[in-house]
Amino acid sequence: MVEGKTDGIIESVKVSELGEFGLIERIREELGAQQTASKALGPRSKLLIGIGDDAALWQSNATAHLATTDTLVAGVHFPREVSGWEDLGWKAMTANISDIAAMGGTPEYALVTLALPADFLVEDVLTLYRGMSAAANEYGVLIAGGDVVRAAEAMISVALTGRASESQRGEPLTLRRDEAKAGDLVAVSGSLGNAAGGLRLILERVPCSPEASAYLRRAQLRPRPHVELGQALLRAGVRCAIDISDGLAQDLRHV
Repeated sequence: MVEGKTDGIIESVKVSELGEFGLIERIREELGAQQTASKALGPRSKLLIGIGDDAALWQSNATAHLATTDTLVAGVHFPREVSGWEDLGWKAMTANISDIAAMGGTPEYALVTLALPADFLVEDVLTLYRGMSAAANEYGVLIAGGDVVRAAEAMISVALTGRASESQRGEPLTLRRDEAKAGDLVAVSGSLGNAAGGLRLILERVPCSPEASAYLRRAQLRPRPHVELGQALLRAGVRCAIDISDGLAQDLRHV
């Protein structure tokens, strides 16, 4: 649980009551002073975008860096009994690549942390990495290291860094959630609902033609981040974007 204050009285609030984005906002408030402390690092390093967007952005020397992280937990984000570890590895990596794409950046280096039960099969670990490696190779990412720890449930956490796009004057350019203005058009890339349809097919075995089944399953198991599209939008003058993996209706409220 987290603690809050109401009229000087400390209240106990469960995470489930606050919700994911409510909790993120409370964390952002807690870290407010720390987020602005990057000035102490000197003029060569400063935080440009902190908590609240698809990725963090900071300037170091002449380069603007992006960083994001995403975690998948057994029993929450994927079934405890998984047969497609290679697909799950692909999805774990591309979930992070998609965040960099939503900022208009170029993904570069990944760190992978695995939390595994003692009876987890080595073969499944290698198959999982095979999927992550395939996605990394597809999008020019180098898996540079990570960590392995023991846990009651399997967990996959990927941290990904990238490079921000630059203007002709060498200034960092990013697609940001807070750059939307009244009157802007709202557009989406790809077709909405395909991944959800693929998940329903997998879980409920809904009758479907072989072609449609293959298409929807691929959308759920092998998503393809739009890295080049994000960079093209920046070149076209667009400045606002968001990864809508949580759903269009929910994520529109964050723009």
